[in-house]
Amino acid sequence: MKKLLTHLWLVSVLCLTAAVCNAATLTIPAQSTHTVGQTFSVPIEVSTAQDAPLNAVSGILSFPSNLQAVAVDKSGIINFWVHDPTISNNAGTISFEGVALNPGFVGSHGVVFTVTFKVLAPGTAALSFPAASILANDGNGTEILTNAHGTQLALVSSLSPVAPIVRSPVSVYSAPSAPTPAQSLSCSTTTAGATASINPPTLIPVGDIDEGGMVKILGTSYPSAQVSAFIHGEKGVTYSQTIRTNAYGSFEIIWDQSIPSGIYSVTAQVVDQHGLRSANAPETFFQIKESAASMIGRTVLSNQFFFIVLALLGMGALVFFFGWHAGFIAITLEPEATAPGATHFTGIPSLTGNVRIRLTNQHRRSLDQKHPHPAH
Repeated sequence: MKKLLTHLWLVSVLCLTAAVCNAATLTIPAQSTHTVGQTFSVPIEVSTAQDAPLNAVSGILSFPSNLQAVAVDKSGIINFWVHDPTISNNAGTISFEGVALNPGFVGSHGVVFTVTFKVLAPGTAALSFPAASILANDGNGTEILTNAHGTQLALVSSLSPVAPIVRSPVSVYSAPSAPTPAQSLSCSTTTAGATASINPPTLIPVGDIDEGGMVKILGTSYPSAQVSAFIHGEKGVTYSQTIRTNAYGSFEIIWDQSIPSGIYSVTAQVVDQHGLRSANAPETFFQIKESAASMIGRTVLSNQFFFIVLALLGMGALVFFFGWHAGFIAITLEPEATAPGATHFTGIPSLTGNVRIRLTNQHRRSLDQKHPHPAH
């Protein structure tokens, strides 16, 4: 029995060791300080264990508004792009999905793609992965990503450069730690609610939503910070909600109220642990599509006048038809002197009056057969 337990323990240790080795990481190598107006390139790299060749890499790279992504170089370990690296400077994201064909990639510092940025304004710039995945080339598509390291860059004015800031990698799926007052305001004290040079939140595009569906706002910002999201409608209506980010800076806001169909814009603002408030994030847009039932109801209501008139005409026709056959409406036929061989009704339409209608000889004979009248 003791020998069996020993064997089981050894098997468990080997399994755990294999699980640890079966790992991959996504990284952004640290960069030097950059000045406003400068362009520079940042490689996105992947590393895998020797027993874990990768088959596919996908994710979203986020960057702040003081950087502009101007180009993507797809040269690297990827043989086939399922989704080319796509830049959205409004959202501050680059989405990507590529495949390393069999036997896959094994090794360190394999370049997935390279981004060229332009510096728009001084400050700090956090590059992070709000979403990422690495699948093994094992026939099962096993998820082997264990870490996705971002980085934080120092961006300075070309007129008054400052000493480089020591940077450290950002943890998995995280935004940078909140800057110190010295970094953001160059002063020792701050006032709660004061405007400061901290980066606004990074919002992930929402996409179209069916009417009655869930409106979900995702993004990244500073850890344990307060984020307020604002949805603006076409007719000036605004919806707002506030939430606190997690320890990695990520947040998810699910709207708890129904929002009617239409086109909307989303922006957000962050207040960090020191009470410093950011500017609004660049707007991202989405549409709540009108349901088929709503479209039919709106069409019916907009045409209700037509249906009312149609119903009144139908009722009038029925009253005339049954009144004629019941004898409530009198029809008198008289010969017309100016048109020999023709007959007409005389009078004005009413329940007790007469109607003037010109009839041909053929129609008069047919009417005489169906409704004989003393006038004939």
